[in-house]
Amino acid sequence: MEWEASLLVGGAVVLYGVVFLIRHQMTIKRFSADNELEPDLRRTLVIQHRRRIRTTSLIILIGILIPVSYYAMDPLRNLLLFTGSICLILILVLLVALSALGDFAANRRLHSNIDQRRAEVELQRKLLEEKYQKN
Repeated sequence: MEWEASLLVGGAVVLYGVVFLIRHQMTIKRFSADNELEPDLRRTLVIQHRRRIRTTSLIILIGILIPVSYYAMDPLRNLLLFTGSICLILILVLLVALSALGDFAANRRLHSNIDQRRAEVELQRKLLEEKYQKN
């Protein structure tokens, strides 16, 4: 029974990863085809989603390793495989967490740049409106 549970959990994690992998690939295609985006912004968004694809790939790998580690544990068939798979899962979880923090920081910087650009455009629009009203 426990074997099926680990397989179910691992399968759910893999399915989650595959869904997000497909979603990120579709987003990259959409950004690449959007000619209205500035080239720098387009490049930044594509890089951001490629980073997310790497993170999602790590999540898929974690999902694959969950049943493998349970198989090695039941009843300690191969202690070296079990120890290695658990250590690898923990390292991958740490890499996913660090990648998520890096993505959060990059996303925050991107949004602050976009907000600053919007404020500049709004200020220019107001100045042009005032200049137009004076004439």
